[in-house]
Amino acid sequence: KQWYQRRVRGSAIEGTEQDAEYSHPIHADNCLIQKDGTCNKAKPAFVQRDWSAIVYLNSPKQGGEFVITDNKFKVTQSLTPSCGSIVGFSADVFHGVKAVQQGDRYAIGMWFTHEISRAIDMDYLQRRIDAAREKQSPKKEEL
Repeated sequence: KQWYQRRVRGSAIEGTEQDAEYSHPIHADNCLIQKDGTCNKAKPAFVQRDWSAIVYLNSPKQGGEFVITDNKFKVTQSLTPSCGSIVGFSADVFHGVKAVQQGDRYAIGMWFTHEISRAIDMDYLQRRIDAAREKQSPKKEEL
């Protein structure tokens, strides 16, 4: 019955303490949060993400709130998941998810970009194209 379950405990930012009630600690989707509250938009972060969205597939009985924080990790907004609702936000917004206390939380996370060149890893795509062409072309010994 359960498609995907992920339990995360601890801190998203090395050297800081976060409320143990978070199942997904405070983070941003396209940058690495630093101890001083800034966000470093560099690899290994998913820098190609410009916008994020979450679609809720159910309504947990208790907990699972989506929270947005400021750069000092103070909650500024909280959304209780509701089946069929969607929340969209800039990928550099600090956010997290409170632990589900009762029931389950099913959601789909999605990310969007403004530029097609950033949406596709062109090197990866070219390697796949080259590999497919190599499989299709006859080898010298086969001629």
